[in-house]
Amino acid sequence: MVSKRFSMGRGSSLMSKAVIASSAAAALLLAIPSAHASLVYEPFNYPSLANEASMNGVTTNATGLKGNYSAAGKGTYAVTYDSSGLALGYLKVQGGSVVEAGGQPDISAQLSITSPVSGSTLYGSYLINISAQGSTPGTNVAALVFGPKNANDTSANINIGAEEYGQNNGLIQAGGAWKPGTGTALRSGTTYLELFQISGVNATSGSVIASEWTLSASQFAHFQGNLTATALDAAATGTAADDVTQEAIVKDVNPGGKYPTIDSSTYLSLYSFDMTNQFDEIRLSQTSLADAAPVPEPASLGLFAVGGLGLLLLKRRKMA
Repeated sequence: MVSKRFSMGRGSSLMSKAVIASSAAAALLLAIPSAHASLVYEPFNYPSLANEASMNGVTTNATGLKGNYSAAGKGTYAVTYDSSGLALGYLKVQGGSVVEAGGQPDISAQLSITSPVSGSTLYGSYLINISAQGSTPGTNVAALVFGPKNANDTSANINIGAEEYGQNNGLIQAGGAWKPGTGTALRSGTTYLELFQISGVNATSGSVIASEWTLSASQFAHFQGNLTATALDAAATGTAADDVTQEAIVKDVNPGGKYPTIDSSTYLSLYSFDMTNQFDEIRLSQTSLADAAPVPEPASLGLFAVGGLGLLLLKRRKMA
């Protein structure tokens, strides 16, 4: 009987070790950076930089980008590194983030894109957290801009905006197609996911269809498994889990020859006006919206859940 008890205790110990190992493996899987969105991936993973260090002159180590970060143009821009980074649900993240504060309408942190879009559709995403907005109505803006260097309003640009001009809506601009959206004001200090899809990239004829959606953490979780333009378009704008916070859609617009372009001469820039914004996890893909906002595979999530349950059981066993 004593031998049997000893055997069971040893088996329990081995099981506990296995559970701990599986939990560690699950945590490692969740920490692995995404291999998706191979066109561009900027997680702001610069561990050699001190918190609040200036990004001016820092050489990018991002996938699909080249050059040095710079504060270009007019105004008093400050682009600094934040070692904490942003996170939203199960979205794969790593590294830190950047904080941009600006009081003049211009772009900064410009980096050139190394690979052109080979197809006609571009998918993308980024995380945004607004910590401060100016008090003047109709002036606040936070956006990503794709276009020529030091040119923030040319018709060839692609502008993806989160909180545009204080009107509580998103913004989409692709070539000659421009439209503000609808939605709910973003809450300060809250992280959101910006998703966008643009067809007609590098085209010479036909129409441009461009869409932008802003999602909260609960909304991103709701659309897991169905993160498509069809599902997002069908949702209302609001704060409920099955809503989208903001939406801007431009459909069937002929830009009159001014088609949006993404090639080796295109620069990715951060845009702020009268706001302080934290940007993170910038991704561009040619595959799908889900590819541009990747989460761990279901098997990885299952392993993570099993590991967490095992740790809970182990804790209870120790308490007993």
